[in-house]
Amino acid sequence: MNVILKAQKQNVKQAVANLITERKDGVLAAFIVDMFCTNIIDIAREFSVPAFLFFTSGVAFLGLNLHIHTLFERDNVDSTQLHQLTELAIPSFANSVPTKYLPSSVLHKEYESFFMSYAKGLKNADGIIVNSFEELESYAIHSFCSHPGLAGLPIYPVGPILNPEPKTKGAVDSDDIIKWLDDQLLPR
Repeated sequence: MNVILKAQKQNVKQAVANLITERKDGVLAAFIVDMFCTNIIDIAREFSVPAFLFFTSGVAFLGLNLHIHTLFERDNVDSTQLHQLTELAIPSFANSVPTKYLPSSVLHKEYESFFMSYAKGLKNADGIIVNSFEELESYAIHSFCSHPGLAGLPIYPVGPILNPEPKTKGAVDSDDIIKWLDDQLLPR
């Protein structure tokens, strides 16, 4: 997957440059980047605008990813050592998590390099827009203010983002999405 994402960086850069040149009624204010496309943050930096990630999972899961990345990077823990633990204390979870329930991306050695690249990219964002809200994940949201390992990364809970009445099962009207995105452009 990393190869595909890296191959698209130049295309994204060119598309943004074309938009800036062609659009007279808007200004590039920021990048909103999908949670798996963190390598695009580099392009936002080239255009001197902030880059925010859109994290479609909840705040607790975001905290889990960031914490495990810190364990791997700072404490030299790896996936094989996680298997030796029965539970893991994670700052964004009120209770310890049994390690057998951790995502496969952190439990299997073959996914470790992808996970490390992915989680490092999360930490490179100027902020993270999360599909959640305080009443649902108050403990996890407050952990981003109180825990030293999480406090430096701004999160913006904006959820729940869902469509309770889809037009047809599984179908998305891309015209509606493009219109909404176009409506977000700021006038000069």
